[in-house]
Amino acid sequence: MERLMLKGLLAACVGILPFIFKKGPLPILIIAFLFKAFVASLVDTYVVESKRIRYPVRFLSKHFKLNILYDYLMYPIIGVIYTRMTYTSNPVMILLKTLVFSIPMTIGQWFLEKTTKLFKYHHWNLGHSFATLTGTLLFERSFIGLVKKVTKGGQRDTDS
Repeated sequence: MERLMLKGLLAACVGILPFIFKKGPLPILIIAFLFKAFVASLVDTYVVESKRIRYPVRFLSKHFKLNILYDYLMYPIIGVIYTRMTYTSNPVMILLKTLVFSIPMTIGQWFLEKTTKLFKYHHWNLGHSFATLTGTLLFERSFIGLVKKVTKGGQRDTDS
């Protein structure tokens, strides 16, 4: 069942990938995608190496301890969507939109941890997931804000 879920998620991610970059400030969105993948892999490396989370069923399990589908495709796609939704938002709206992303993702992770073998928590809980998701989203948005400032705002064509 888990392998089928992973294949379905991979197909969905590959299918949506061209559409998330269709409109908007393309250089900023590409930076958001790559930055989110980088941050996700750093965080995941830490939690896996410290044995807080384990991924019993994952792609390329003989080669990677990380969940490469999540770290390098799913979470970066979510990061691009989040960047598009917050691109022109003020700080209060950024925080609210961050919670719109992190709360359902936390609940989804908790549900999948309880009902599948995709990952298992050890010395990890709902609070850790929520804090990590919220923190990495806000970190990404802060970085994108810095990039916007340095590049004088990039393009203003967004779907917010």
